[in-house]
Amino acid sequence: MANFRGTEPRKVLRWLLEKLTESTRLNQVGQPSHRFERYANQLLVLAKLRNLEAETFKLLESMTLSLGIDIEDMYSFKQGERRGEQRGKQQGEQRAKESIILSLHRLNQMNLAQIAEVVGESVAFVKRAIDEEAA
Repeated sequence: MANFRGTEPRKVLRWLLEKLTESTRLNQVGQPSHRFERYANQLLVLAKLRNLEAETFKLLESMTLSLGIDIEDMYSFKQGERRGEQRGKQQGEQRAKESIILSLHRLNQMNLAQIAEVVGESVAFVKRAIDEEAA
């Protein structure tokens, strides 16, 4: 994952996952090996360092179906899901604050410092929200 030597990252990821699949064949009961999940999680960590996490998830989703592995059980998938939920919550909270800021600003009853105090943000945040709306 350090040097692709001009090869498209998706091809390198696909090759790595194919080799990973070959090296972690089914166990004696015919079930997918837990080693695949462990190594796939490690690959996801490396992929994240190279900004290839989303691409790796896509490839893993397609491969894990054929291997009988539920990607949602994988540790890295759960972490990514939680991060996405947190980002969504933060964005929702920010939008709600911006909406309150704009409403209070339109009423023209409070100055920027008072609005900032109401929403629990800095005056700079309030000013930025108002300026973005005006733009």
